[in-house]
Amino acid sequence: MLCAPFAVRIALIADSDFGFLTLDLRGFAADAASGLVALAIAIALSRISRWLALAWVALWSIVQYANFETVSELGSIASVLDAHFLASPTFLRGSATAVSSPVLLAAAVAVPLGLGFAAFRELSWRSALASAALGALALAGLTTWPRDDAAPPWRQVEVFGENSRYVLATALKTAEPAPPFPDPPTAMLDLVPELRANLDGESILPAEGRAQNVILVVLEAFSGAFVEQLASANGYENLLQLPRLSAMLDDAVAYSAFVSHQRRTSRGMYTLLCGEPPNLVPATPKMTEHVHRAWRECLPAVLAAAGYQTVYQQAAPLPFMLKDQFMPKAGFQRVYGHDAFDSAYLRSHWGVDDLAFFEQTVDRVQELHDEGRPFFLTTLTVGTHHPLLVPPTWEPERMGKRRKALRYADHAVGVFIDTLRERGLLEDTLVLITSDESRGLMTRSPLIKRRLHGITKQLTQNWGLLIALNSGASPRIVSELFSQMDVAISVLDYLELADRGRHFFGRSVFRQYAEPRWLFFANSNFVKASAFDPQGHLLMCNVLIDDCRKWTLDSPGPFGNARTRVDWDPETDSVLPELAVRSVRPAAAMERRDYQLVGGEVVELGWQAFTARKVVHGGQHIDLQPNQWLEVEIDVTAHDRSGDGGAVKLLHYIRNSRTWSLERFGVKSTTLLLEEPHLRDGETFRLLYTIANDRTLQGVKCQSYAQTTKPGEWELRFRTARMSVRSGPGRPQNGVHTIRSEIIAAKVNQEEPR
Repeated sequence: MLCAPFAVRIALIADSDFGFLTLDLRGFAADAASGLVALAIAIALSRISRWLALAWVALWSIVQYANFETVSELGSIASVLDAHFLASPTFLRGSATAVSSPVLLAAAVAVPLGLGFAAFRELSWRSALASAALGALALAGLTTWPRDDAAPPWRQVEVFGENSRYVLATALKTAEPAPPFPDPPTAMLDLVPELRANLDGESILPAEGRAQNVILVVLEAFSGAFVEQLASANGYENLLQLPRLSAMLDDAVAYSAFVSHQRRTSRGMYTLLCGEPPNLVPATPKMTEHVHRAWRECLPAVLAAAGYQTVYQQAAPLPFMLKDQFMPKAGFQRVYGHDAFDSAYLRSHWGVDDLAFFEQTVDRVQELHDEGRPFFLTTLTVGTHHPLLVPPTWEPERMGKRRKALRYADHAVGVFIDTLRERGLLEDTLVLITSDESRGLMTRSPLIKRRLHGITKQLTQNWGLLIALNSGASPRIVSELFSQMDVAISVLDYLELADRGRHFFGRSVFRQYAEPRWLFFANSNFVKASAFDPQGHLLMCNVLIDDCRKWTLDSPGPFGNARTRVDWDPETDSVLPELAVRSVRPAAAMERRDYQLVGGEVVELGWQAFTARKVVHGGQHIDLQPNQWLEVEIDVTAHDRSGDGGAVKLLHYIRNSRTWSLERFGVKSTTLLLEEPHLRDGETFRLLYTIANDRTLQGVKCQSYAQTTKPGEWELRFRTARMSVRSGPGRPQNGVHTIRSEIIAAKVNQEEPR
């Protein structure tokens, strides 16, 4: 049971910035303690069936390797909060099956299975009890071994124990009454009024000659740390060489202290487009909430009302995270996803590579320019998302895969800007280059001290990117703190439409402000909410166990590595945990929320649906409270447009990411309901069911996929595709209750006799 966790930890340490540290001993001790408990479980299972015990060993080993991939990619341990993504075929095919170290995976699974196959014959119940007792004693001893802020948490904890700690703490945490506010913006502004739109600063823009078009380029997981000049402003040098972005700074306004508020694309895109901070604690993303009931008017809608063409395009499939529905509701008049890009140098289930994406985006810009109306275009790349998209023939020199992906994205952006300039499309266009989230520091630089703070590694995962090209302002690097929530009001300020965006949060990045401000952000991977306060402090709270800390900033920039721990002041600093709570919509704010699961009435199925499942809807997740229940209704008819015969295989299921809360009520799997109807031409599938529970169900996901049994052209026509979260009178009994699940035969049209 120690083979997989020890192998994974050694591999992570070997690949880390500074090799083995003394505090890694706590991590090995945590592996040993949890391994003893896992061994006790394995021995107990072996007394029932040796194959059952081996299945547990395999699961244990695979989760350990999954933790390796998560730490390598995100810098944090694998979290039960992200388990719901395993229900998405897009995620499974795009990331979960992309193994970066097949040898490590094979060894981590095969060796424990081989040892277990031989050992489980000899072990008794007495051995299980002894192992459990030793494990419990070791876990108790770990509670007296404090963690060190000088290293990332993954070096000091292990995946099963840390997630168990989170689950237990959540279960024991007493829910506090929701504040009496109708929505998060009102709640946050009531506590910190200075967060509202502020245009009192001195403008850096010219009085005349501003561009009328805006292109918002959103790069997946980019950080300000990746650009040499911005990194230098925070005390780092030679971190990563991105020559095209670095060269752009000679003619741009760039921001060395730009904050991305959260991890995950859905949170970053919502904040950029809607001018409101995302949830600062784990909860249903506001992008998902917006699909049901928008409590604010987002930037694309404001610009559309002002006469702008508003267009959104991304390289990935649109249904993931409900962007096929969110983007039109946010105000985009035209929305394009993966299917809109015909050519690619490399394509995965996540989408097309960055160079092909931007080459085809140039044509989109030309099309908008030729239409003669001002436009707002937002683009989102996917090439730097795991497992990374780089054509194998591009720059074959020795370079790590992630660095190569970043260099490829840098090259693609450079080609995009150069081509726009050559075609004369930049003459009247402002380009903002930013990111949806931040990957954080990536370095083996000897210029950084050996004991790089774990706090720094976490903090830099909120270090975003913002470069403004062709703004008319004189080139400069701005050190003032700005963030993603400032982008919406900044675009309106630039276009002299600021009066239409007074409901937004933030300050204009095109102004200079004399007074500092509060700036709040979070990282749900670490369950942390953070803030920079007006006095120059960094505040950070574990929102689960109410563990809060505070530092003064001693580096030249806020994301630097130098800081000094100071005492937490409950009177002045408690605004951070309070605002984090207010950033989330109270569950009791309304009795019913309806989510339309399918963006349009018709979903087309072509050749790709024969070779692989097509996402019909999915990616969103909600939290279901004990006083609520879920109601799902589907009514869909299949039509064979090509007449080639066969059928459409539908897969509809709803899952929950926390098995512990389900097992308490007798549900042994994360799959709450599964329906797999096969529909022939003209047949209709109707489904209606409810779900209720006495415990909070986190990460509930409702998803559907379709696949044809033969090549051909099919379409699914939806009369209803609805998921409703309800509260108040009429709550059904606990459990899953299927009210209707039936296939209606095709109607036969018979001609009347003449």
